[in-house]
Amino acid sequence: MFPTMEAIMSTQVFTVSEVSDIIGLPASTLRYYEKEGLIPPVERSEAGRRRYSLAHLEALRFIECMKATGLPLTEIKEIIDLSQQGDSTIARRLEIMTAQRDAIREQIARLAYHLEALDYKTWYYTTALEAGTCAVPDAMLAAGDVTKPDALRVNLD
Repeated sequence: MFPTMEAIMSTQVFTVSEVSDIIGLPASTLRYYEKEGLIPPVERSEAGRRRYSLAHLEALRFIECMKATGLPLTEIKEIIDLSQQGDSTIARRLEIMTAQRDAIREQIARLAYHLEALDYKTWYYTTALEAGTCAVPDAMLAAGDVTKPDALRVNLD
């Protein structure tokens, strides 16, 4: 069971299992991130158990967000290290973020291009299924009522 937001905000100190539940990462990944210096050092209880703060949760969210964009851990680590060096590294951090943002925008454009093909094929087969034959969407294409998306066109020019 996931902790409630109320419990999260009132606790301010979190166990490995709580962080694992909140962030959705296994404990082994949390330990790895700590070992690699991706998150600030984690305080320990008298019993030696890790005690994470809200700052750790925010750092983990940042790491997972950047990973989801395809940014490698080495570059995420570089951003974190640069952040700790202060304002003199803002330009480099911006450079990394801008490059990744541009890469994501290109990926989105490529996916949108191919999504048009999927939409077209979905229309084609839905129309064929409703008509009981592929002849109907083919006739619509031949009549110019519908056009194929660029991703499916063969251009010999």
